[in-house]
Amino acid sequence: MKFNQWLTHKPSLYAIILLGIGLLMGLNLWGYFFLNRLENEILSQLTRQFKHFGQISTRLFDGEELESIHPGEETRAEVLYYQQLLWDIQQNSQLSDILVLTLDGRVLIDYRVDFTIGDPQNRFPTQTASFLQALEGKFPEPELLEFDGDFYLIGYSPIFNSLYGNVSAILVAEMPTHFFTTLVFFRKGLLILGLGAMGLIGVFSLVILLAIRQLLFTERRLQEQQRLAELGQMSAMVAHEIRNPLSIIKGSADVLRKKYAAEKNEMFDFIPEEIDRLNRLVNEFLQFARQTPLRIEKVAPDELLHQLVQQLQDSRIHLETQADNQTVPLDTDAFKQILLNIISNAQKATPQEDGRIEIHTRVESGRPRRYVITIRDNGSGMDPETLAHIFDPFYSKSATGSGLGMTISRRLAEQMGGHIEVFSQPEKGTTVVLTFPLSR
Repeated sequence: MKFNQWLTHKPSLYAIILLGIGLLMGLNLWGYFFLNRLENEILSQLTRQFKHFGQISTRLFDGEELESIHPGEETRAEVLYYQQLLWDIQQNSQLSDILVLTLDGRVLIDYRVDFTIGDPQNRFPTQTASFLQALEGKFPEPELLEFDGDFYLIGYSPIFNSLYGNVSAILVAEMPTHFFTTLVFFRKGLLILGLGAMGLIGVFSLVILLAIRQLLFTERRLQEQQRLAELGQMSAMVAHEIRNPLSIIKGSADVLRKKYAAEKNEMFDFIPEEIDRLNRLVNEFLQFARQTPLRIEKVAPDELLHQLVQQLQDSRIHLETQADNQTVPLDTDAFKQILLNIISNAQKATPQEDGRIEIHTRVESGRPRRYVITIRDNGSGMDPETLAHIFDPFYSKSATGSGLGMTISRRLAEQMGGHIEVFSQPEKGTTVVLTFPLSR
């Protein structure tokens, strides 16, 4: 497969887009798992160090002395000593808080000056599993808690009575861990970046697909125009070669009819009729081959429709106009030819007795506003294959048709800035919608 074919191959494009999205999702997942792994490793290291710090710090306290401290003894020498000790630990270890709590969770020693022994405290939870484990004489793993978007590591350590071995108090310390706040920020940023990148990929993919679709459409139209130009040249050559012999044949038929008029042979009537039909085909070939510039001027299409319906004198045709006095930039002759081609096809497909051809006109709002003609019949309709080739030149299932009527109609409509759409189902009729801009 060539590169340009591969580039415009839809499965290949979809595969590239899906691959890009997959790679992006893979990178984001890798980043997410990497941050989780990093967070777990750092948390594990910090908890080990913080737990070890608590174990060492509790050795600085005498549990027997702490048990002898009672409310109202804030100025006692032992209390002041432990208060200073907590202050030194807090300053040197960059802790955000450190306390010695009683076994029921009240304040025993605080590094702050204005504390009261026995006061309740709400800075640290005392109904957690870690606090209960410390009461049992265990050194629990520190907990990582979040307060108002900031993360803190909180550890509980039991202080033992060296004489009896029981737990006398609980040392609780809190250390800020700003690194985890940064990790959360990066994790959210990675998620937003991934979603945004996926959205951009989706938008760019859609734009690329639409651009390629337009490119393919333009390429097909150019190929079609080139093919039509070649067919047009061939049609012109054939038409010119046929027209002169047809004139000779018609003249000879007229001479023979006059010479043998007494015999009243029907053959003399068939020959001129068939010659006229061939002449019409030749004219269509020549019109298909020529690119005659149109004379665009503002006309009232509803009036032209009324005139055309009156000229056709067909009881099956029913006209309803809703755009009276509305002018549209059109070429009058080209507009009439388009309508005649479409109505003629409807007449051929519609039965004489209960056939019906409805023509409606209206103005649609928009930018620009559009003049719309809908021609609907209840005829035999078309199968999907015929409908798909209706605008192809020389495609016709009629024995007497040239297959150029709809091709010429579409070309003339597009020259006037219009558009033709055809909808049809077998045995359910055909609908043709003509659209022209009101301003150009």
